[in-house]
Amino acid sequence: MMECKKALEEAGGNLEEAITNLRKNSALKAEKKSGRTAVEGIILAVKN
Repeated sequence: MMECKKALEEAGGNLEEAITNLRKNSALKAEKKSGRTAVEGIILAVKN
């Protein structure tokens, strides 16, 4: 919610520009996390 408010403030109330900025920021965050790997852990399967 706070990210939305911040984007609107930065865009000067322009909704379309705020949405575009949020999408850009989300893509950057996702790109940073895409290099992570899960190398430890256990996957359990439960059969009924």
